[in-house]
Amino acid sequence: MSSDSLRRLTEGWGQQVEVQRTAEAERANGLGPWGESPREHRLAEVDPIAGLANVSTDGAMVLLREEGWKEVKLTAISEVQVKVASEQATPQERPTRRAQDPGVHLGRHSYQAGLWEADTMAWHQYAEGLRRGLDHCQRLSSTNDGARWIERITATNFPQASRSLTGPCGRTRVDRGE
Repeated sequence: MSSDSLRRLTEGWGQQVEVQRTAEAERANGLGPWGESPREHRLAEVDPIAGLANVSTDGAMVLLREEGWKEVKLTAISEVQVKVASEQATPQERPTRRAQDPGVHLGRHSYQAGLWEADTMAWHQYAEGLRRGLDHCQRLSSTNDGARWIERITATNFPQASRSLTGPCGRTRVDRGE
């Protein structure tokens, strides 16, 4: 298969997925029909997370041909697994003051990404959260870099999330969301 054929197939598939995801985001965020029960799911759940979950959102600059630099926005939704220190697989040669801290592992990821403005990203973040069951998971956290647009859309979509803001050099500030 030629590179041009592969590019056309990939772009065509991407356009179909974009149309589907946009329709789902509009359904998730739009007004419901008269008489719709708040218990009804607007989107089918896919691999829902019942226990601990995390939503992280970020932006990254990418260089696009003929368009220049653009910011792609990305959200990742993950299941959180916590292991006590004694369950962690690799014992350390020299114990540290953090040796007794629980180990945290993120898995079962799903993503949404696009060249969107923040408000459009918010719709896609919320739709992906509904697909993953974040509206009824046991506990939700959010780890982000503190960009205002990320804080605004995450607090709007998931006000129940406890937030941890990562700063320069790995410094963190935790807001318990209480």
